Amino acid sequence: MVKKSQVSYFILNLLALATFVYLINSFNLNPFIGTQKNIWFALCLLGLYTLSGTFLDAKRKSRFKELVLTLNQSLIVAICLLFFTYTHLQNSRLSFAIATIFNIALCHFALFSIFRLTYLTALKKLLQNATIGFNTVIIGNKQKADTILKEIAAQKKSLGFKILGFYDLEHSTFQEKNSGQTLTHQIPELIKLHQIEEIIIAIETSEHLRLKTLLDELEEHHVTIHIIPDVYDIVSGFVKINYLFSIPLITLHRQFMPFWQRVIKKLFDVVFSTMVLLVLSPLLIIIAIFIKLDSNGPVIFSQERIGKNGKPFVIHKFRTMVLNAEACGPQLSSFNDTRITKFGLFLRRLRLDELPQFYNVLKGEMSVVGPRPERKFYIDQIVKIAPHYHHLHKVLPGITSWGQVKFGYAETIEQMVNRLTFDIIYIQNRSLSLDFKIMIYTIAIILQGRGK
Repeated sequence: MVKKSQVSYFILNLLALATFVYLINSFNLNPFIGTQKNIWFALCLLGLYTLSGTFLDAKRKSRFKELVLTLNQSLIVAICLLFFTYTHLQNSRLSFAIATIFNIALCHFALFSIFRLTYLTALKKLLQNATIGFNTVIIGNKQKADTILKEIAAQKKSLGFKILGFYDLEHSTFQEKNSGQTLTHQIPELIKLHQIEEIIIAIETSEHLRLKTLLDELEEHHVTIHIIPDVYDIVSGFVKINYLFSIPLITLHRQFMPFWQRVIKKLFDVVFSTMVLLVLSPLLIIIAIFIKLDSNGPVIFSQERIGKNGKPFVIHKFRTMVLNAEACGPQLSSFNDTRITKFGLFLRRLRLDELPQFYNVLKGEMSVVGPRPERKFYIDQIVKIAPHYHHLHKVLPGITSWGQVKFGYAETIEQMVNRLTFDIIYIQNRSLSLDFKIMIYTIAIILQGRGK
């Protein structure tokens, strides 16, 4: 759901952009761009702001970081204009153009800094005055919850926590702060009903099993999680502590890949998948013909898998097994699986059976790189051993993954659990460079025929 602060911040930046374009026209700062290209210039700037994450939730923005972001955007504007003028103007006008570009970049930085910092300062005042805030619930130990409530209340300025109440893990009850009423709720129901944005976990981190179970339950919900650490956590230095008040908090961040990288990853998925399906279309037709000649049955095998946020979708692959291979129920394939056809074995070794999944990528159901999607039948068995499996559902599943590269295909539930470790590592360290590395490894596996 788009928040009001996001919409208002977007409108503010549109006003700043309109003012910026007006100023550079009024003071004749863009003679080398041309008035007729102002619309394109403005659209390019909007694209830059979107890519760099300007329009993310303004309530959570740091004014210093936003100032640095504005400076970086101004430098990018200057570099792009320098490149444009260098390729379009004669050498005799370059010195004039450089001075003009400097003025444009300076104007951009000054104007947007004023607009943005003024807005964020006003927003911070509203947060500090508790006029606005993040719906927050404290979960866990009543004694620790009371302590942190007193600490929050003792602050002269609000820190943005709008405490709605306390959730008792022992009895699955929620005590509302204002009314004092106690209600029986499950945590997912509580988050949805009260539109919870922040959760403070007030249990001992030494209670590892209990904490782990709670974190697993919160995995699928878009909330920011804070944990009150114990002394060992603080002195060990193994975790990053945020001292929001006299009691420190461990904050778990949900997005590990920067916004601009997520945008580029999405664009890459669409462009790369389109190119693969177009360029390899003759190969796809040849594979389809050989599948038909090799065995009876359809060319494409479709099966329901579980994707991002636990949402089911239908995955598509070239059929590599005999017809009705799972007539007796779901079965994982193995190295010497007699259900695999001769041509199907060839396709699997080169991973050519995965090619139709680029259609799933175009539909937005998958990514080129991401954890492999599984069937609900197997997920239900995996979570009994590894409840944190649901962590994988934070991101789009992929055609290739770090788990597949480092571990390979799984033939048993135990192997699926072992492979899970690599996919968790991928999610915690997601980046474009890691995606590129996984793709290089995948190509090497294909060339060596090590698929199965």
